[in-house]
Amino acid sequence: MSRTLITVADRQVVEVQIADRGLLHEELITELGEALDQAEDLRPPMGIVIHVVGRLKHEVLHPWPGPTEIQAVLKWERVTRRIERSVLTSVVLAEHRCSWLALELLLSVDRRFGSQDFSVQYAAPKRDVWPGMGLYRLTRQVGYAQACKLLLDAVDLTVRPCGDLGLVD
Repeated sequence: MSRTLITVADRQVVEVQIADRGLLHEELITELGEALDQAEDLRPPMGIVIHVVGRLKHEVLHPWPGPTEIQAVLKWERVTRRIERSVLTSVVLAEHRCSWLALELLLSVDRRFGSQDFSVQYAAPKRDVWPGMGLYRLTRQVGYAQACKLLLDAVDLTVRPCGDLGLVD
């Protein structure tokens, strides 16, 4: 994970790069929270870019969120809600094969971009999708029927269907 300041149109923006391994961990939550703090401290507050880098297509990801404690889940939900409600312009750029981590972030920001090889892994074999707020946001943004269809089809989402559904711009 790394965090840097980049300049866009003569204004500074905080960029956070996340290596998506499909696991929810304290470092991820802390880094996103600190990046939001840093972006909000800039004058004038401009924005935050979250760059999610998944794995190559042939590599298997851990099922999201992986083994975790309830306190980590609560902190994760707080930080995604904070991103969602922030006055900052928030952007996610996702590339390669990502877990539901990327989808949860895509559903929480203002602008969403995926590379040509972007995909979201449905779930690990013989595992269910994690019933977190990302699932709620998915249902609210694409509709109940479409969300059910996506989940029942149980296939990885590639950039084209994500674009058709408005999950990426």
